[in-house]
Amino acid sequence: MIVELLKDPPAPANLPAGAERRRSRRHAVRVPATLLPHGETRAEFKLDVLMRDVSLHGAGLRCQAPLPAGERYTLDIGAGPLNLHARVRVVTSRQRRDGTWDVGVEFC
Repeated sequence: MIVELLKDPPAPANLPAGAERRRSRRHAVRVPATLLPHGETRAEFKLDVLMRDVSLHGAGLRCQAPLPAGERYTLDIGAGPLNLHARVRVVTSRQRRDGTWDVGVEFC
């Protein structure tokens, strides 16, 4: 099963406008996480987010505020021995009807 999760879908030759362009499969999750601007260490700059999906190359987050495209952050998920600590770059930030923001990040 793990091998299946890691396999990337085949890349179609010609994608129509608006088609899925992700490099790997997304997996739905609902995990609280935090973002800290790259190079920052002070806790007052941490942003609480909700991870909505994850793939080998990135993640989808739900935030209370927009994040500028291109900005780099450190993403922390979990606690204790099961902790993910990864550098990410913001790719997209779209406002939802409820006032929150869907943010797409890629691992870097």
